[in-house]
Amino acid sequence: MVSSEGVLTRSVRLRRSWLLPFIGVALVASIVVLDAGNLSGQLVRVIAAAVAAWLAVRGCRDTTGRERRVRTWIAFSVVVWLVSEVARFGGLLTGEPALLAEYSVLSIAIGAAGTYVSAAHGRMRPAEETALYLDAGAIFFAVVAAVAVLGASVATDSTGVGIMTHAAFFLGLVCATLLLDLSTRVPLRFVGPWEVLAGVALGGIGYVGLLSPGIEQLRPLLHPTVALGVLLVGHGGSHWNADEDDGRRYATIAAWLRGMLPLGSAVLTGVLIVALITQPTLVIGPMRIAVAMALGLVIVFAIARQTLLLADRERVIRHERQLADELTVAEAQYRSVVERVPGVVYVADAGQNGRWHFVSTKIQELLGYTADEWTADPTLWLQCIHPGDRDRMILLEQGDAERIDTKGQRSEYRLMARDGRVVWVIDDEAIISRDADGRPSVVQGILVDISDRKDLEDQLRHQALHDPLTGLPNRVLFVDRVSHALVRRGADDRAIAVLFVDLDDFKGINDTLGHAAGDELLRLAAARLSGVLRAEDTACRLGGDEFAFLLEDAQGAHAGDVAARILAALAIPFELRGQTATLSASIGIAIRKGLGDVVVPADSADELLRDADTAMYAAKSLGKGRVQVFERGMEEPIARRRELSNALAHAIASDQLFLEYQPIVDMRDSSVLGVEALVRWHHPQLGRLMPADFIGLAESSDLIGPLGDWVMRHSVADLAGGTGLLSVNVSAHQLGSGALPLLVEEVLRTTGMPPSRLIMELTESTLASAGAGAETELQRVHDLGVRIALDDFGSGYSSLEYLGRLPVDILKIDRSLVERVHDEPQRQEVLRAIDHIATKLGLETIVEGVELEAQRVVLLELGFRQAQGFLFAPALPLDEVPVVSGSLRRAS
Repeated sequence: MVSSEGVLTRSVRLRRSWLLPFIGVALVASIVVLDAGNLSGQLVRVIAAAVAAWLAVRGCRDTTGRERRVRTWIAFSVVVWLVSEVARFGGLLTGEPALLAEYSVLSIAIGAAGTYVSAAHGRMRPAEETALYLDAGAIFFAVVAAVAVLGASVATDSTGVGIMTHAAFFLGLVCATLLLDLSTRVPLRFVGPWEVLAGVALGGIGYVGLLSPGIEQLRPLLHPTVALGVLLVGHGGSHWNADEDDGRRYATIAAWLRGMLPLGSAVLTGVLIVALITQPTLVIGPMRIAVAMALGLVIVFAIARQTLLLADRERVIRHERQLADELTVAEAQYRSVVERVPGVVYVADAGQNGRWHFVSTKIQELLGYTADEWTADPTLWLQCIHPGDRDRMILLEQGDAERIDTKGQRSEYRLMARDGRVVWVIDDEAIISRDADGRPSVVQGILVDISDRKDLEDQLRHQALHDPLTGLPNRVLFVDRVSHALVRRGADDRAIAVLFVDLDDFKGINDTLGHAAGDELLRLAAARLSGVLRAEDTACRLGGDEFAFLLEDAQGAHAGDVAARILAALAIPFELRGQTATLSASIGIAIRKGLGDVVVPADSADELLRDADTAMYAAKSLGKGRVQVFERGMEEPIARRRELSNALAHAIASDQLFLEYQPIVDMRDSSVLGVEALVRWHHPQLGRLMPADFIGLAESSDLIGPLGDWVMRHSVADLAGGTGLLSVNVSAHQLGSGALPLLVEEVLRTTGMPPSRLIMELTESTLASAGAGAETELQRVHDLGVRIALDDFGSGYSSLEYLGRLPVDILKIDRSLVERVHDEPQRQEVLRAIDHIATKLGLETIVEGVELEAQRVVLLELGFRQAQGFLFAPALPLDEVPVVSGSLRRAS
């Protein structure tokens, strides 16, 4: 019967451990029954000793450490016992005295001492261990002295001496072994140490009985007694182990007996001394000297024991005092550190009503309660927990009873201070002890005030979900609320509506009044727009001048009524820094009804907002202040526009664009002075697209910056090696960010083109829509040596204003003034006036759109010399442009 590890099971090992002793006892009994003589009895003892020695030696093989050392000494003693029995058997056969058997007692004593030290060493403090050895010696010699005194009358011959010697040795050995077993708390089971003790006792009884005269009738029983004794010693030694019984009752009884044995030896020594003094003839001769020496050793051992224990006690007391002093210092240091910790340090019993053993004084600063108040009332902590967190913390405390880790846990909750303040704390707690069942009993932790962090988190959460300018929900929160509204409508017939509101021409307010005034107007408009909604509706600022509104349970024409109220609210003038401003808006409406269809909240919210945006663009295309409800098919133009925008971005990145150049000529001889760079797009499906087809798209989709960079870099690179002028168009979207001057400077530096050859053209509408920083950027470009041309001059109402404050060098006269100049004298007078203004301001002029010879003749008569138009050349690839013959100049 073998376990999975290949080791005999406990029950099988136990049965086999008793098998050989039983066989030995049976063999002994059989021999005694067959022959009760001394020879057969001695043979029985030899066989028993041999079996015992085999058991003891065998028991040493599979052990290590202390058990192996103890079993080895026991095996040594049993082997010596076997040698002595063999010597006695040989003496019976030869008739010679068995001196070896008599002297074996010394070897057995050495083995007993080795067993004693191996079993006790390291299992107690050094002083206690030494005291145990001294007590054992005192008991042994007290017993020897007592036996010598009591047996003095029989120790008149060798037989008497043998009886007394064996009695003293075995009785002293039994008492010393009993002291050892009690001191090491040997468990109360027969197999093992107690079995060895019983074997020693039986062996001593047998030997003393065999040596005693007049008990011949008992010899058949005494030989088996010795044999059984040696078998028990061998078997018990092979099963000796270092187990201890930790039972409280056993420990109490063992400690009491442990103290009584040395005390008994001292009392016995005193009695013997008194007997020897009062009866000098009780023991005489060498025996008296031996007894006196034994009693003297007992006294010496007792004095040494007490001296040792007193010295150890003094050492322990000094050590305890030192520890107490160190503990006092450490406690003071700990308290000092605890008082400086930015939190409340505590030690408490586990559980929601556990007693608080220690709380640092920071508790008063945190909650207004003193440390004494906190420790006096175990329920105060639970009372101070915020009602919103109390149930959660109770469940958490109940769960602590099942915790098996000691790393601790962190929890965040609110506490109510004495003055009513709500204090957020983080409770970092660790288990420092458990009860006998493994449940947490004592915990240690720290309470740290995190109210500021929580306030900051609330602020950050609010900022993450709200527009910082108006305080309205932002797009993230708005989409979330739309998603929830779509879920709540379920299968009911309740509709929800989203209104997308875009303020008309709001950029003009920023440009004329400044961005600070624009921000203030947005705040005022947001407050006014929120006022037209119900409490259950949501207003949101999406960004810029765009707002959105969620209307829940939008039955009938409710969404249209809200849109009308929005337009009416915006039409009321706003008082703004001493000025008044009115606004209009384009509003798109998208409605979803609850028809039981399955929806995906996030996707449906985005789709609903996108539909409202599409409807808003449809409303804006109809004019200002319009409202449009989304209808299917309305999104197709916007989708095409979005698709074209993506294609344009790809075209810029992959060089699908190309440039053509229209010459700028001298009308007198048609010589080419320079060229204007014009961008074209070869669309894979739509073919050749002119600027009018995609410039507006680029401006509305933030692609005008990359497009303008592309034109600037490629055109300057194409013309850098020539001598004529290069005119490049600039959009308003390229002004205001500060990037244009840097771009121009970089391009001129890398290509090597002189700045005087570069002209930048801006239209009146460009300057009107550019931000406040446009003038500064134009001045920085002009300072580089680049000339500025005002394009489409004469087509706007504010051109003269720009001439007075902008660094303009060239006027490009719009084609609308040239179309019928040869037929209408009034147009000739307008152009004459423009020429006069240019002359007075020192500006150069270029006339655009010259297509007829009659137009050229009239313009020359009016004093104009430079022109562009189909009369001279259309826009051409660079390699087809006529050779440049001069530089741009005014006619003199």
